[in-house]
Amino acid sequence: MEAYAPISPAPMGLREACSCTMCCTGSRSSRRMAMRYFRTSSGLIEAGKAKASEGEKSQRVYSMTQKGAEHLKEAKETGRTAGQRWSSMRRIFIEMMDAEDVGAFFINGSKLQFDLAQELLRSKMDRLSPREAEYIMKDYALILERQLSWADEVLKGMQKEKEKK
Repeated sequence: MEAYAPISPAPMGLREACSCTMCCTGSRSSRRMAMRYFRTSSGLIEAGKAKASEGEKSQRVYSMTQKGAEHLKEAKETGRTAGQRWSSMRRIFIEMMDAEDVGAFFINGSKLQFDLAQELLRSKMDRLSPREAEYIMKDYALILERQLSWADEVLKGMQKEKEKK
């Protein structure tokens, strides 16, 4: 895999990509970020996870080695299994939470989860087939409908309890 600038379809050197990013954004923070990428590429080369083409440093094109591809695959798998590990810890976490913290956690957690779902889908939507994207959205809509139905049932139950008193 080669380094690409965010707006360029052609492979380019890392510094060139960083310069392109700086020109597009014009911010100093972009320059600092670009230099972090440059230092990171040196570390990847030293670890044998990337290689650079021959030539001047500013003209090099970076490629991922087999070792780098394996590392990336492991990192992705770690990300996938993190959710499963969190689920197994869920019961312990629930038991440890104080009652007065439930409201804020519930509301903030719901908002964060919704924001994450939107950001994730928006960032990957163009890489999904239209059929797959539609399936995901229909499934997600069904989940949201079930959540709304549950919330409505809880609220109705609370209202009935209130009327009894």
